[in-house]
Amino acid sequence: MAENDYIEEDIDESALPQSTQRGRRAGILISLLKWGAILIAATAFIIGVVVVTLYVLDVGQIVDRSNPVISEIDESIPDILDWYELLDEIRGSTNDVPRKTYIVEPFIGYEQGSEIVLQELISRAPQIKERIRLYFTSRSATELEGESNQLRIKNELREHINRIMRNKIREVAFNQYQIFDF
Repeated sequence: MAENDYIEEDIDESALPQSTQRGRRAGILISLLKWGAILIAATAFIIGVVVVTLYVLDVGQIVDRSNPVISEIDESIPDILDWYELLDEIRGSTNDVPRKTYIVEPFIGYEQGSEIVLQELISRAPQIKERIRLYFTSRSATELEGESNQLRIKNELREHINRIMRNKIREVAFNQYQIFDF
């Protein structure tokens, strides 16, 4: 081995001249500064990529994400209704292959204080249950799942029920609405 070849761990710093000790400390300081600069540059690069990606995905629009968009349905104040709740839950199979199971518990909303509609709902409860069961059985799970589909289903069920009623109902709501594999 040559005279100048040595392992850094074996060197006693007190034996080195003072200028060598300063040079070594300066080298460590430069190395730390270099890695700090690399870290800052990497962070700036990542932030830049995220900002550009968000800008491209939003097509340049500045979107206020703090306040969610309120749909037209949520903006209107619904009328206060009386609710017929005695239909219990209705179970059955969808029109899928393989079949999926649905469980719904509908509430029927009608004009507040209308005893005539309530009496008709009570007397027609078996027919209403059958209409709801036939409706769900004739549909696939994809037609029944999702918030927008549930709104459509409520409107369609209201129309189906009103076809057999002399006194019209105003709304259909669900206490339970499940579709699952079984």
